[in-house]
Amino acid sequence: MSRSYTHFSCVLPLGRAEFLPSALTLYERYAEELDARYERICFTVKACDLDRGSLRIVSGEDGDPEQVIAFVQRCARTFGLTGLWGFQWSQGCAFPSFDAFGGAACLLDLGAQRVVDRIDCRRWLSERIARDKTPAARLVRPHS
Repeated sequence: MSRSYTHFSCVLPLGRAEFLPSALTLYERYAEELDARYERICFTVKACDLDRGSLRIVSGEDGDPEQVIAFVQRCARTFGLTGLWGFQWSQGCAFPSFDAFGGAACLLDLGAQRVVDRIDCRRWLSERIARDKTPAARLVRPHS
């Protein structure tokens, strides 16, 4: 059985440098909550762009985009963030296997604290092929 993984790296602008210590504490509390439910946190957070107060969010060995969405929504509530924000991730596999690779993206409305839209490349591709009734091009053998 091959091991699959999800990787991402993104930046969440908080708007003010003085929010950074509280945001890092919010991350630690979220990690503790997950640990209490016997789940491990699957991303790390570091301060970056200290002048504007931004967080760099990076997947661990295998990231969990749903955890990032939950954390970012907490930040939005806590710091009054508004506007659209999103991130993308890749999905891979240690050993090539059918349908093991892909990617996705999610767009959030920070003020409304809701997911506006998301796309999953694997699902999009399979749905698109199923919807289109045009047969795939036949393989043509070269003349020998």
